[in-house]
Amino acid sequence: MDASTQLSARAREIVDVAHALLEEEGADGLSTRRLADRVGIRAPSLYSHFANKQELEGALVSDGLRELGDRFEAAISGSDDPVVDVANAFRAFAQARPHLFRLMYRVPWHETQLDPEAELRTRRFIGQATGGDIVGARVFWSFCYGLCELELADRFPAGGPVVDELWSAGLSALKAAMPMSPPAA
Repeated sequence: MDASTQLSARAREIVDVAHALLEEEGADGLSTRRLADRVGIRAPSLYSHFANKQELEGALVSDGLRELGDRFEAAISGSDDPVVDVANAFRAFAQARPHLFRLMYRVPWHETQLDPEAELRTRRFIGQATGGDIVGARVFWSFCYGLCELELADRFPAGGPVVDELWSAGLSALKAAMPMSPPAA
Protein backbone atom coordinates (compact mmCIF):
# COMPACT_ATOMS: atom_id res chain seq x y z
CA MET A 1 0.00 0.00 0.00
CA ASP A 2 1.39 3.39 -1.01
CA ALA A 3 1.33 6.01 1.77
CA SER A 4 -0.83 8.32 -0.32
CA THR A 5 -3.44 5.61 -0.91
CA GLN A 6 -6.76 6.07 0.84
CA LEU A 7 -7.04 3.71 3.80
CA SER A 8 -9.88 1.23 4.02
CA ALA A 9 -12.26 1.64 6.96
CA ARG A 10 -10.58 -1.26 8.77
CA ALA A 11 -7.07 0.07 8.09
CA ARG A 12 -8.19 3.51 9.36
CA GLU A 13 -9.51 1.84 12.52
CA ILE A 14 -6.16 0.08 13.00
CA VAL A 15 -4.28 3.37 12.58
CA ASP A 16 -6.58 5.13 15.02
CA VAL A 17 -6.06 2.40 17.63
CA ALA A 18 -2.32 2.56 16.93
CA HIS A 19 -2.38 6.31 17.65
CA ALA A 20 -4.01 5.68 21.03
CA LEU A 21 -1.59 2.88 21.87
CA LEU A 22 1.39 4.98 20.81
CA GLU A 23 0.39 7.92 23.00
CA GLU A 24 -0.42 5.69 25.98
CA GLU A 25 2.68 3.51 25.89
CA GLY A 26 5.20 5.07 23.54
CA ALA A 27 6.88 3.50 20.53
CA ASP A 28 8.06 0.51 22.56
CA GLY A 29 4.46 -0.37 23.41
CA LEU A 30 3.39 -0.24 19.78
CA SER A 31 3.87 -3.90 18.97
CA THR A 32 1.80 -5.70 16.37
CA ARG A 33 0.62 -8.18 19.00
CA ARG A 34 -0.58 -5.44 21.36
CA LEU A 35 -2.19 -3.55 18.50
CA ALA A 36 -3.99 -6.64 17.20
CA ASP A 37 -5.26 -7.39 20.72
CA ARG A 38 -6.65 -3.85 21.00
CA VAL A 39 -8.32 -4.05 17.61
CA GLY A 40 -9.69 -7.50 18.38
CA ILE A 41 -7.94 -9.43 15.61
CA ARG A 42 -5.04 -11.84 15.37
CA ALA A 43 -1.64 -10.23 14.76
CA PRO A 44 -1.15 -11.80 11.30
CA SER A 45 -4.42 -10.18 10.19
CA LEU A 46 -2.75 -6.76 10.46
CA TYR A 47 -0.67 -7.71 7.43
CA SER A 48 -3.74 -7.89 5.23
CA HIS A 49 -4.02 -4.12 5.78
CA PHE A 50 -0.36 -3.11 6.04
CA ALA A 51 2.61 -4.83 4.44
CA ASN A 52 4.70 -4.43 7.58
CA LYS A 53 5.01 -2.43 10.78
CA GLN A 54 6.97 0.30 9.01
CA GLU A 55 4.05 0.89 6.63
CA LEU A 56 1.71 1.21 9.60
CA GLU A 57 4.10 3.66 11.24
CA GLY A 58 4.22 5.60 7.95
CA ALA A 59 0.44 5.97 8.16
CA LEU A 60 0.82 7.28 11.73
CA VAL A 61 3.50 9.75 10.64
CA SER A 62 1.38 10.89 7.68
CA ASP A 63 -1.50 11.57 10.06
CA GLY A 64 0.88 13.50 12.29
CA LEU A 65 2.09 15.59 9.36
CA ARG A 66 -1.51 16.38 8.39
CA GLU A 67 -2.30 17.41 11.96
CA LEU A 68 0.84 19.53 12.15
CA GLY A 69 -0.03 21.13 8.80
CA ASP A 70 -3.48 22.01 10.16
CA ARG A 71 -1.87 23.56 13.23
CA PHE A 72 0.56 25.55 11.06
CA GLU A 73 -2.25 26.75 8.82
CA ALA A 74 -4.24 27.96 11.83
CA ALA A 75 -1.13 29.62 13.27
CA ILE A 76 -0.32 31.52 10.07
CA SER A 77 -3.89 32.59 9.37
CA GLY A 78 -4.01 36.27 10.26
CA SER A 79 -0.70 36.11 12.14
CA ASP A 80 1.30 39.24 12.83
CA ASP A 81 4.31 37.12 13.79
CA PRO A 82 4.28 33.86 11.81
CA VAL A 83 7.72 32.72 13.01
CA VAL A 84 6.61 32.79 16.64
CA ASP A 85 3.13 31.45 15.89
CA VAL A 86 4.38 28.50 13.81
CA ALA A 87 7.04 27.74 16.45
CA ASN A 88 4.35 27.79 19.13
CA ALA A 89 2.17 25.45 17.04
CA PHE A 90 5.13 23.07 16.59
CA ARG A 91 5.85 23.15 20.32
CA ALA A 92 2.19 22.62 21.25
CA PHE A 93 2.03 19.62 18.90
CA ALA A 94 5.17 18.11 20.47
CA GLN A 95 3.76 18.58 23.95
CA ALA A 96 0.32 17.20 23.05
CA ARG A 97 1.61 14.23 21.00
CA PRO A 98 5.13 13.51 22.30
CA HIS A 99 5.36 9.90 21.13
CA LEU A 100 4.01 10.68 17.67
CA PHE A 101 6.35 13.69 17.48
CA ARG A 102 9.32 11.45 18.23
CA LEU A 103 8.17 8.80 15.75
CA MET A 104 7.86 11.49 13.09
CA TYR A 105 11.33 12.92 13.53
CA ARG A 106 13.66 10.35 15.05
CA VAL A 107 13.94 8.03 12.07
CA PRO A 108 14.40 8.79 8.39
CA TRP A 109 11.34 8.23 6.23
CA HIS A 110 11.48 7.47 2.54
CA GLU A 111 9.06 9.58 0.50
CA THR A 112 7.12 6.48 -0.57
CA GLN A 113 6.30 5.72 3.08
CA LEU A 114 4.49 8.99 3.71
CA ASP A 115 1.66 11.02 2.27
CA PRO A 116 3.76 13.37 0.10
CA GLU A 117 1.17 16.15 0.18
CA ALA A 118 1.11 16.18 3.99
CA GLU A 119 4.86 16.59 4.21
CA LEU A 120 4.97 19.27 1.51
CA ARG A 121 2.19 21.17 3.26
CA THR A 122 4.10 21.38 6.55
CA ARG A 123 7.21 22.51 4.66
CA ARG A 124 5.18 25.11 2.77
CA PHE A 125 3.90 26.69 5.99
CA ILE A 126 7.39 26.76 7.50
CA GLY A 127 8.56 28.41 4.27
CA GLN A 128 5.78 30.98 4.54
CA ALA A 129 6.67 31.74 8.15
CA THR A 130 10.32 32.27 7.27
CA GLY A 131 9.72 34.41 4.20
CA GLY A 132 10.76 31.77 1.66
CA ASP A 133 14.35 31.61 2.89
CA ILE A 134 15.25 27.91 2.47
CA VAL A 135 18.29 28.01 4.73
CA GLY A 136 16.36 30.07 7.27
CA ALA A 137 13.49 27.57 7.15
CA ARG A 138 15.87 24.68 7.85
CA VAL A 139 17.55 26.53 10.69
CA PHE A 140 14.12 27.46 12.10
CA TRP A 141 12.89 23.86 11.90
CA SER A 142 16.12 22.58 13.47
CA PHE A 143 15.83 25.06 16.33
CA CYS A 144 12.18 24.16 16.97
CA TYR A 145 12.81 20.43 16.74
CA GLY A 146 15.87 20.54 18.97
CA LEU A 147 14.28 22.64 21.66
CA CYS A 148 11.15 20.45 21.61
CA GLU A 149 13.28 17.31 22.03
CA LEU A 150 15.22 18.85 24.90
CA GLU A 151 12.02 20.02 26.56
CA LEU A 152 10.32 16.62 26.18
CA ALA A 153 13.39 14.94 27.67
CA ASP A 154 13.40 17.43 30.58
CA ARG A 155 17.04 18.28 29.78
CA PHE A 156 17.07 21.86 31.07
CA PRO A 157 18.96 22.24 34.36
CA ALA A 158 17.22 23.71 37.36
CA GLY A 159 18.21 27.27 38.13
CA GLY A 160 18.84 28.18 34.49
CA PRO A 161 16.64 30.16 32.17
CA VAL A 162 13.14 28.80 31.93
CA VAL A 163 12.25 27.09 28.68
CA ASP A 164 9.88 29.88 27.61
CA GLU A 165 12.77 32.35 27.86
CA LEU A 166 14.94 30.09 25.70
CA TRP A 167 12.21 29.86 23.07
CA SER A 168 11.77 33.61 23.07
CA ALA A 169 15.49 34.38 22.86
CA GLY A 170 16.08 31.80 20.13
CA LEU A 171 13.16 32.96 18.01
CA SER A 172 14.24 36.58 18.36
CA ALA A 173 17.73 35.68 17.16
CA LEU A 174 16.34 33.67 14.24
CA LYS A 175 14.00 36.44 13.16
CA ALA A 176 16.85 38.94 13.26
CA ALA A 177 18.93 36.70 10.98
CA MET A 178 16.40 35.92 8.24
CA PRO A 179 14.37 37.90 5.72
CA MET A 180 10.67 38.11 6.51
CA SER A 181 9.41 38.48 2.98
CA PRO A 182 9.78 36.14 -0.01
CA PRO A 183 12.95 36.70 -2.03
CA ALA A 184 12.65 38.66 -5.27
CA ALA A 185 12.12 36.54 -8.37
